[in-house]
Amino acid sequence: MSRKRIAITAAVSLSLAGALLLAGLAVAILAAPGPSGYHILKTITVGGTEGWDYVTMDSAARLLYVGRGNHVDVVNVDSGTAVGKVSGLSGTSGLLPVPELGRGFAMNGEASAALIVDLKTLEKIGTVKTGKDPDSFAYEPVTKRVFIMNSASSCPTARARSMSTSRIRTRL
Repeated sequence: MSRKRIAITAAVSLSLAGALLLAGLAVAILAAPGPSGYHILKTITVGGTEGWDYVTMDSAARLLYVGRGNHVDVVNVDSGTAVGKVSGLSGTSGLLPVPELGRGFAMNGEASAALIVDLKTLEKIGTVKTGKDPDSFAYEPVTKRVFIMNSASSCPTARARSMSTSRIRTRL
């Protein structure tokens, strides 16, 4: 092979390697995360000897709901104080507040049910049977359905509850 051809091959190889290195650095620089904008405003100590599971927030009402096993603590995030409690639960993971309906849905795992709560009074206004050990929840605002997922059945399911009829509409 001629020296000229070797020199051209080496130059092309070095140029290609340099271009790939620069492209990799450019991608790495672009992919580096910037500041998120999130920061801690304050720390609130809720107290109690129980652990906690789900923590959900009603931003408009400035209320934080903390699932504590046999109850749900309700904390005003502005004052940092407990303002209420949803009790009568056994094996709760938390409460799903649905402010537009004025209702909350607390999982009552050991009873295989969800408790429907009035968000103003924190009083029980209904109960819905679920699958075994309801553990998770979600609200879909377009159809106004609450989805309750259970975790301990041989086949975990999700149930969709229609808020217009207050009945289980769909078993998924």
